[in-house]
Amino acid sequence: MNEKLKAAKISAAATIIAAICGLIVGVLGAFGATEVLNNQNVVTVNVNGQEVSVSPDEYQNLYDNLKKEYDDLLQRYQSLSDNVSHEDNSNAGNSSIAKESDYIGDKILAYYSNSYYKEFALTDGETFSMAGKKYMVGFTICAQSGAEAVYNLDGKYETLSGLVGTLDGIGENAVYCIYGDGVLLTTIEVIGAAIPQEFNVNVKDVKQLRIISTGDAMHYGPNVGFANVILK
Repeated sequence: MNEKLKAAKISAAATIIAAICGLIVGVLGAFGATEVLNNQNVVTVNVNGQEVSVSPDEYQNLYDNLKKEYDDLLQRYQSLSDNVSHEDNSNAGNSSIAKESDYIGDKILAYYSNSYYKEFALTDGETFSMAGKKYMVGFTICAQSGAEAVYNLDGKYETLSGLVGTLDGIGENAVYCIYGDGVLLTTIEVIGAAIPQEFNVNVKDVKQLRIISTGDAMHYGPNVGFANVILK
């Protein structure tokens, strides 16, 4: 269900609930604060703190109108609630994958890594730089062949995306292969000293994600940065 539409419906339902509550107070108040003066054939009703005298017929009409509005509002509220619930259940049935969004370096951490691999999170306060711009979330890794990081995605995500480039001061090229459950998903070629490039990989149903360098860089140390890498 479209989130904006859902929010609008929930807001409408909340408005209706408030109106229902107001009408309930009005109806109960009319019942609880009435006095029939038989000798004068009038009913005294407390309206907003003021006593108003009306005939029994007028009082009955007042009650009937309030009751009708209450019933109409209650019906609208139940209709909205059923509609929201139905669409939520339909969406849940269309996909077995939990709709989550997590960043590598923040909530998603490598359970195995080597060769100068380092993760960065907002809470760390550390940064790495590519093309003169600092990044606070992601990871850096060596560009020598065999440098790798492995993650457990538990099949929760559909896409992997972010930016990749060489760290400032590094002019060597790099190549990384991304595997999902042992199957090659894509190969990313990183040009030394270039502007970071975007990447987007389909990781639907992937449990084990593996990022490994297959290049022949000579510099031994952190060469490449993966920034704002998000799993959705």
